[in-house]
Amino acid sequence: MLATAGCAAKIENGNGNGENGPPITVDPTKPDEGKVVFSDSVLLVSIAYDPSGKRITFTVANALDKDLTYGSPFRILKMDFNTGNLLETEYDDELAFDMALWSLAAGKELSDAVDFNMIGKKLEKGSYYIVREYTAGDVAGSPVHVPLVSFDVDWNGEISVRGAKEKPSTYEDILEKAEILNEENKIAFTVRNTTDKELVYGLSFTIDRWNEEKGIWEKTSLTDGLAFIKIAMLLKPDETNASEIDLSQIEMLVPGRYRIARDYIQDGGGVLVLHIYFISDEENVRSYGRYPM
Repeated sequence: MLATAGCAAKIENGNGNGENGPPITVDPTKPDEGKVVFSDSVLLVSIAYDPSGKRITFTVANALDKDLTYGSPFRILKMDFNTGNLLETEYDDELAFDMALWSLAAGKELSDAVDFNMIGKKLEKGSYYIVREYTAGDVAGSPVHVPLVSFDVDWNGEISVRGAKEKPSTYEDILEKAEILNEENKIAFTVRNTTDKELVYGLSFTIDRWNEEKGIWEKTSLTDGLAFIKIAMLLKPDETNASEIDLSQIEMLVPGRYRIARDYIQDGGGVLVLHIYFISDEENVRSYGRYPM
C-alpha cells in the first residue's frame, strides 16, 4: 500500500505532475484529541473502492505554494469514538516499504492506491484512517501535512469509502442484535448503551444504498416522505432498548444492499450512528452479515 512496485503497493503517479490543480476548499475532519491533525493544504480530491480487486484508489492535491516530500511508509489507524483518539493497529505491521522519497509539486495532484490483498489480517468493523505524511521541507521540524484518507468496515467485513467532502460517521458498537421478520418485512433490533453517558434518540432514520460500481454507501430519499413522531427518548448507560422498523412502508425499495442509520446523541456532545444492514430482493428483505440468516 502506498509503496513502489514490489513492496506493499504501487504509486500510480508519484511525481506529483497531475494535470489538474487542487480544489478550492475541503472540510477535513480533525479528531479533537487525536494524535493526527489532518491538513487543510494536502486535500483529498477523489476516492473510490473496487470490491473485486480489494483496492482503494484516491487522488490528493498539494494546495500549497511549495513542493512536498513524501515516502512509502504509512499507518492504518482506527478511530475510537469514545475518546476521539486515533489508535494504532496491527494491519500495517508486516508490510515492507521502499525507503525512496518523492516530490509532490506545488499545485499538483497525485494518484495513489491501497491494496488490501497485501494485508493478511481480517479488518474488524470500524472507521479507519490511512496516515501518510507529506513534509514541507527537508530539515528537522519542517511542517508535516496528512491528507484525510479514510474508509469504513461493516459487520460483514465489507469496505466502503466516503466522498472527498463527506465527514465520517461517529460510529459506536451499540447494536446488540437484529433480526428480520420476513413475513412482515420488519427489522426487530436491540440497542445497548455501551458508553458511560446518556443517549438521546428519536424514531427517525435514514437509508443508505450500496453502490457496487463506486464501492461506497450513498444516501437515498426513501424515508423523505415518512412522518415520524417527534419524541425524544433516553437510553442510560448499560441500558438496552428493543425496537422495530417497518420496511413495508418504504416505497420503491428496489433490489440491492442497504443500511439503516439512526442517530444517538451523547450527553455532553457527540453523535453515535446506529447502522442496521439488510438486503432487498424480488420477494422481501433479508439480513446479512451479523444477523441470523
